[in-house]
Amino acid sequence: MALSPRAKSLIERLTRFVVEPRMFEFRRAARIDFVKDYCETRGVEALFVEDHTLYVFRSPRGLCAIDYLLNAPGGAFSRDERAALERMRANIFGLFQIEELRPGRGFLLRRCGTAETYEVVDTKAAGQIAKGECVACRLGPYGDHHEIAGPVILKFGRESAAVVDRLAAETPATAAFASDPRTYLLPVLPYSGNLPGARNRLDAELFAARVFADIGLRLSVDEARERLRAHVSIIGFLAELEMPGLDSMQALDRYVLALLNLWQHTPRKDDGGKSPAELRAALKAEAAAERRERDDVWLFETDGFDSLAAESGRRVHPGAGANWLDRPYEALDGLTPARYLGIAPALPPEEDMPPRDRPAWTVAALQEKAVALAAAGRVHGLLWVLGKLDRMGAGALPPPIRKDDGTHAEPRPPAGKPAAGLPAMHREPDAVIRAARNVAAAFDFPLSSRDAASVLAMVSPEALTRFMEDRSVAESRKDEPTQFDTLLERDEAPSEARIREILDATNSDAVAGKALAFLILNGSPAAVRDGAARFFSLWTDSDGQSELASVLVEELRPVIAEAWFGDAFECLTPEGKTRREPRLRFAPLAPRADDRARARASAVFSEERARRIEELTEDADHETLIHLCAELVIEAAELAWCENPRFEALGRNLAAVAEAARACRRFNTLPGEKPIEAAALLLTFAGKAVRGRDVRAELAAAPPGAEPWDELLAADEPWLSAALFPRVRAHAGRARLPLLVHSGDRYVQDHAALLLASLDPAHFAAAMLAVPPYHCPELIARVCSLGGDELVDALCTRIAHLPPSRRHHRTIPMLAYAGTERARRYFELLLDMFAPFNNHDLVITCALEVLDRDGARRLVEYVRRGGIDSTRSWQVYAREETRLALRTLIDVHELDAGVETVIADAIAAQEKRVQECEDRRAVTDEYAAHEAHCDSLLCGDNATRGKATFGINAAEMGDVFTIRNAETPIGRNAPCPCGSGKKHKKCCGA
Repeated sequence: MALSPRAKSLIERLTRFVVEPRMFEFRRAARIDFVKDYCETRGVEALFVEDHTLYVFRSPRGLCAIDYLLNAPGGAFSRDERAALERMRANIFGLFQIEELRPGRGFLLRRCGTAETYEVVDTKAAGQIAKGECVACRLGPYGDHHEIAGPVILKFGRESAAVVDRLAAETPATAAFASDPRTYLLPVLPYSGNLPGARNRLDAELFAARVFADIGLRLSVDEARERLRAHVSIIGFLAELEMPGLDSMQALDRYVLALLNLWQHTPRKDDGGKSPAELRAALKAEAAAERRERDDVWLFETDGFDSLAAESGRRVHPGAGANWLDRPYEALDGLTPARYLGIAPALPPEEDMPPRDRPAWTVAALQEKAVALAAAGRVHGLLWVLGKLDRMGAGALPPPIRKDDGTHAEPRPPAGKPAAGLPAMHREPDAVIRAARNVAAAFDFPLSSRDAASVLAMVSPEALTRFMEDRSVAESRKDEPTQFDTLLERDEAPSEARIREILDATNSDAVAGKALAFLILNGSPAAVRDGAARFFSLWTDSDGQSELASVLVEELRPVIAEAWFGDAFECLTPEGKTRREPRLRFAPLAPRADDRARARASAVFSEERARRIEELTEDADHETLIHLCAELVIEAAELAWCENPRFEALGRNLAAVAEAARACRRFNTLPGEKPIEAAALLLTFAGKAVRGRDVRAELAAAPPGAEPWDELLAADEPWLSAALFPRVRAHAGRARLPLLVHSGDRYVQDHAALLLASLDPAHFAAAMLAVPPYHCPELIARVCSLGGDELVDALCTRIAHLPPSRRHHRTIPMLAYAGTERARRYFELLLDMFAPFNNHDLVITCALEVLDRDGARRLVEYVRRGGIDSTRSWQVYAREETRLALRTLIDVHELDAGVETVIADAIAAQEKRVQECEDRRAVTDEYAAHEAHCDSLLCGDNATRGKATFGINAAEMGDVFTIRNAETPIGRNAPCPCGSGKKHKKCCGA
């Protein structure tokens, strides 16, 4: 029967939740638990794997997917919905034998290998199954009985039941098989993998003939092949066959394997006369031609890639980062990774690459470009070039202004006032903007302050994230972030009173977070307490401002210990990647390299408090949770500043934020995500307080030449500011970094590995195998800019061989930050491998750093063709950031292209792609409907009952649907439609 809308929405919500990135580890563990190894599944088999993942599999903590959904931040369910999910969680999975048929009601199932019995109500299925037969399915409890929920994979005869019981009585291993059919499904499910035995049609037929003769099967090979032609799924064919009498599990495996080999090499009429093996080979060739790896590449990346890091690190040498792909490894049965993955080397030979460390933009080229752009009136390109020159410390520009004879996208502005030259440049954003305004006034073209600030942000790698945040602020308060950033960038620090005025006047989440961060670092405890009160008031009163705390943490990253959504957040959420006990989950907050900090952590993060935090999070008692986290911050800060007086100022400010959070009384009325974010923010502060170090204060107080780098690194300071990276790299050496690579803090591990790799470029590729590039993009950018093209080679080796699902758009800026001709070549080579993008403006911004005119023209055409591979990505093109970045790229390279024309073409191409996807989905849905019909013939349906198929009364979830004929029925006394002239009841209706 059709599910009610509410029941259907519940299942869809659970299914969507399970495929989210945070559930990746759980979903992967469930799949491996079901099939014991990676394999490709289709049709009913894929449904069964999904069924197992959603309702059956349990994590090491005993939680299933439904538990994670119920405890997820923002998960709001009604009482009825929670009760329905609770019933789904109580489902039973196994291999069952029909113990007793009960006509008109259902049947009694006995779990094979045990004495457990279950009464099942299913009127229709009771008429299609015989006593003694076996089924593998999931049972859902409902009242005093059970119902079959989800797909029924296997149904075989009574002879197999006798074999199961006999084997169950022999050994514990076969008893486990009897109660859990997954051990039987293992040789059944991987039917599309590399099966042993038959590599072609002749081998398959010879192998099947030998097996059929050994077990005495009354079925010829020709008959089996003809019957296989008519089946959509191998499971449907197995269900129709009468199981032979088998005396061992080995015989059963050989029998199933023989049928699977026949299936693989049997041509099918509905597949154009091709066998499944031929179709798979064709798809594999097509994927290789389109530079897409197979699905199993993704699994190998997660399981086997990192395990080769140490071995590959010993073999890598500068300039040859890709060599390890062509070397055999014992872990891969003597194959090379490239051959195992079925991919061709993506990087060009060394001799085809440009010379190393040759800059893509020279000062002379930029000065010449600035003069040409000023004469042409290309304001956005001029702004970018001026900012680039300022960042390179180029000084004054040459005075002559030359006319440009090229063809431009926009009409050349009328001749205006002559300009004696461009003003001298200073390394200040305000000076660059003033210089651009002077040029604009000389040539009579408009210049927006907002556009000027945004274009200049493209030039600074550190300002890219600020650029994204500030551009998202509403028009009514668009100038506030720029004003505040300008205030902080001046030489003189703004006063505490001025910062408090900004906090009181603003409604911007970005401004509030940055202002409070400035107060924490520079203000008094009283000012911090008032500012934090305003911060939490703005947060709790706003709608949709859940990233406010994230902005604050980003601003405090050089000082605050943990990163947002890092280890502190995993302390609170059961769906985090860390599957440790609650006590051990606080290990990242307790650096093991500092005995005093570790002692403070043990005193503050007790087992009782850890357990209490878990309980409050699961019970959604957010106000009590915030109070407990605030107490942790205050207690840890007091302990720290008593032992380290230099930490007192920062510690008191952190405690003031905690007091303001504790005074807020509205957390229980907020959506689920906001209180969890506030708790994670407080735990972040607690982690910093436990460490008890103020890096800025200690570095400022240290005498010249005696900077305490070794001591700070030994203290396990997890976040090293990108601005401090050159000094750390120069002073840290190798004494402390190898120890920090094995730290319990993920960010300590990543940064230490990259710092160590930067000291020895030969091992940078090995470090990149263990450190995801998007964990610390700014630091990797600094490594690339300081290490030169040797590190760029190793970085590109890492990026080029990532599977599509793990290529991240944040890896692209790392090439741009290197700023060399070699990086340009790699950028052009790897550009097509980075689709789908979800930030075209970021890609274009990075392209400005390295692409030449031809490369820029290619990128514009790529955008015009709709280069984002997403069904909703046309919204990205409509963003103002994309238009601004694209206009700047066109201006800098003086292309003959219009921004709005390119955007319109991109949206049209994307809409066409979406329509094609919908057409393909319609064909897929038609095939799924055919499979569902075959499944109903195999295992019955519940169309005559008012209950949902997953074990819930449909009346509780919505309306009970009544199935009616599409046409009006013929009355018994009506004339028979056959034309005989008799009444229908005495003719065809008799």
